[in-house]
Amino acid sequence: ILNTSIVALLASTLVSCGVEDHDHIGAQEQAAGTSYLIAMSLNVRIPENSGEQAWSVRLPYLRDMLRAYDGGRGPHLIGVQEFRRETFEDLAAQLPGYWYRWVDRGDGERLAIFARNDRLTIESWDHRNVSNGARDGSCGWFDAEDPNNRPIQMVRVRDKQSGRRLAFYNTHYPSKNSCERHGMANIFADYIAQ
Repeated sequence: ILNTSIVALLASTLVSCGVEDHDHIGAQEQAAGTSYLIAMSLNVRIPENSGEQAWSVRLPYLRDMLRAYDGGRGPHLIGVQEFRRETFEDLAAQLPGYWYRWVDRGDGERLAIFARNDRLTIESWDHRNVSNGARDGSCGWFDAEDPNNRPIQMVRVRDKQSGRRLAFYNTHYPSKNSCERHGMANIFADYIAQ
């Protein structure tokens, strides 16, 4: 597609505390100019922890961290991993003004893409499942270490300010070994190329 930029986020931002350097974020945004888009990848972690790591404790930090961007409105695009139904609903309630789409990987864990409605028009969205059966077997017995589906999400948007069209991708890489992560990266690259 002509005049399409691809934003592929391959790393996750792990958040366990609030953002303290709001001035630094503001300075980066100001230096970027008026046509910037803020894209983020965020692993919210499955809510099985208690105490300081409990979801009810982490949710306000996540909300405050997201609101620290773009004058309190938040990032324009957010790819989120490790949701459950209840944590997805909790975070979605903290992000008014966002379009979102989630994908369940088959075991109740979800990924989601959030896009700010005031800046982006959604043109299309899609996803591809990546199960162990879709891998090429080159990792040998390691392939069996992570039998989970690892969907790849995509949303195509148009920037209302610049008219640019963008494709934004979200996935959650295997964590067991580097062979599976490299294999997933190859599948991801093939999906983007298509």
